[in-house]
Amino acid sequence: MKSIITDILNQKGIKYCFNEQKYDDKKLKFIIVGDNPGNKEYIEKRFFIGPSGIELRKHFIENNLCTDFDIECKIFNKSYIHTTKTKDLENIIPIIGKELFSEIQIECANEIADLSNEYNLPILIFGKSNIGKNLLFDSFWLALNKSIIQKENILVFNHPAPPYLKFKEEWDFYKGRFGNESSLNLLKKIGSTNTQIINNKYQKQ
Repeated sequence: MKSIITDILNQKGIKYCFNEQKYDDKKLKFIIVGDNPGNKEYIEKRFFIGPSGIELRKHFIENNLCTDFDIECKIFNKSYIHTTKTKDLENIIPIIGKELFSEIQIECANEIADLSNEYNLPILIFGKSNIGKNLLFDSFWLALNKSIIQKENILVFNHPAPPYLKFKEEWDFYKGRFGNESSLNLLKKIGSTNTQIINNKYQKQ
C-alpha cells in the first residue's frame, strides 16, 4: 500500500520522507510521535531532529526518562508528507484528496500500533492542537485507537517547539501539582489526562 501511495505523491509532486534511523526495537522504552517531517527531517531522513527534537531530547535526559534518546525512543510522525510547517498540510489536501490524506495517517497509525502492541510500549504523541473530529489528524487518532490493544499506552502532550515550549510549560505545571511523582509517573499522568480530554470531546460530538 505504501508504494502505491508514494507513487501517487511522486506523480503529484508532493514531498515526503521516512525515518531512516536504525533501531533495535527490543531496547525501546518509548514510541515518540510528532506531526510531520519539517525541513531538517526531510533533508536528513531522521525525525524530531530540529529545534523541537533538541528540546525534547534535552528534557528526557534531564528528567531521567532515558539515558540515550536515540536508542530508547523510536520516532514516527502522524503523516510522512513533508511541509515546512504543520499547518501547510492543509494546502496538500486539495492536491491529493481527503481520502489519500487520511490513508497516509491510517498507515502511520497502524505501524505505530503494531510496534506498541508487540512490545507494550507507551506512545507519546506530541502536538495535540490538531487532534479532534474533523481536524487535521482526525484519521490518525481514530485509526490508532482502533488498532491499539492497551489503550492506556496512548499518551498525548503539548508540542515542545520553541519559542513557546508548551510541553515544558505543561510539565512544569503538573510537576508543581504532583511534585512527589517520579518523572515516568508524571509523564503518564500528563499524557493520560490529555488523552481523556480528547476522547471526551469525541464522545460529545
